[in-house]
Amino acid sequence: MKLLIYPDPLLKRKPLKVNIFSKNLHKTIQKMFQMLYKFNGVGLAATQLGLPYNIAVINPSREAHKEIALINLKITRMSEETSNEEEGCLSLPGLSTRVKRSLKVTCEYFNPDGKKMTMDADGLIARIIQHEADHLNGILFIDRLPEEQQEYLLSKYKKTS
Repeated sequence: MKLLIYPDPLLKRKPLKVNIFSKNLHKTIQKMFQMLYKFNGVGLAATQLGLPYNIAVINPSREAHKEIALINLKITRMSEETSNEEEGCLSLPGLSTRVKRSLKVTCEYFNPDGKKMTMDADGLIARIIQHEADHLNGILFIDRLPEEQQEYLLSKYKKTS
């Protein structure tokens, strides 16, 4: 597995739905968590590793018992109340800016054993879920910014990379 860095076109690829919940899936998820920790992140989508699957892993606490794997992630509700917080991305190293996101979300997903789950999340977890769901839809956090701000940030990013 290799972390894809912007502007790799595979970051825009929409993933395939996971239909088989196997030992291989569990191994893939464990490798994704290893990559998440290696790069000191809080969330990671399979598409950021060049994997064509709808899988995201999150763990802002970095505590093993708080790992969450979200398979076939779908946000079903977003609050109208928003916050404009600093956000970065492992695929755009060194680049961060404020991004407007809903404060609360409800999402549906499958756990690694194939059990359908629903989660109500707020605060940082809600932000991470939205960020990773965007990745799984071929959207980067910079795509959520006004064009002028995108151009400014990307010109700054290209100078440092």
